[in-house]
Amino acid sequence: MAGLFDSFKKIPLEDLEIKGSRFGFSLFLNRLLPWDERALFRSLDLLGEIEPILVVKDKGQFHVLDGFKRALWAQKRNHETIFVNEVEFKSLNEISVFLLSKHQKDLVTPSSKALFLSFLKKMGVDKDFIIKNIMEPLGLGQRKELLKKYLKISHLPEKCLIFCHHKGLSFKKCLILSYYPKELLKWLFSLKNSLALSASICLELLENINDILRRDEIDLEGLLNKKEIKEVLQKDLNPHQKTALLRRAVKNLRYPTLSEILDKMDSIKDEHFKDSPLEIDWDRSLENHKITIKANLIEPQDIERIADFLKKDTTKDAIKRLFSYL
Repeated sequence: MAGLFDSFKKIPLEDLEIKGSRFGFSLFLNRLLPWDERALFRSLDLLGEIEPILVVKDKGQFHVLDGFKRALWAQKRNHETIFVNEVEFKSLNEISVFLLSKHQKDLVTPSSKALFLSFLKKMGVDKDFIIKNIMEPLGLGQRKELLKKYLKISHLPEKCLIFCHHKGLSFKKCLILSYYPKELLKWLFSLKNSLALSASICLELLENINDILRRDEIDLEGLLNKKEIKEVLQKDLNPHQKTALLRRAVKNLRYPTLSEILDKMDSIKDEHFKDSPLEIDWDRSLENHKITIKANLIEPQDIERIADFLKKDTTKDAIKRLFSYL
């Protein structure tokens, strides 16, 4: 950005947009890498404003571009004015390149890169510019489909995104997490202080719980009200003990005893296939993981009747539920 040091001046602090700055990626990154505000402000109390805040003027309002910590310090210390260096606002593309150069050293995990790409998109930077000029320096190449996947990761609930960053989860694992229901993710990661969560344990719990919810057609609240789960969550245990009990309870719910499984499968069969043109069955020992479907054809029209029955969403869903027990 040309002419960075051409416009030093003091402005009223109230004229400066800080937390609402449209260029405030530092504030977003602070969610992943929190500042030590007390130590920072203590240092600024001793040194004062050693350099001006970098600002741009957009639609008549000064927006912080660099120096958010100093600006927040001045605000909390009730300063009336602040020393700034105004930069000419040429384009969002130029701003995005500046933000990349400033923060690139911190963008080392898939979750932090996803957050940055999402921020630029919300800021209004053109997608093609992001793909051609931002993704390459981040080591992501120039692929439109990859940008879509990173934007999907950026929509993970905040606590989940923070977990991904601090655990250094791979792009693939972050993407897998992004396909689970947000309600489920918010619940699990709200427990991260009372559970001993690793990446593998999270994925195990999410897979098992999500399978139970779909199979038994219940919502998360219904699962949490089950006696087995409620008892574990109410126990006053250390995180490792509680995690072990929760994993066991969830597994037991996903993989009940053979007789319980067969009863549930028979119930699905009676409900959806009792008066159907199909005969459906499976190995009662559940050793062979397959379902057998038979049909008796008496006249040509039966083919269409069977095809129509198989196309129904209720039929497809019932078969999926049966397979979930195998």
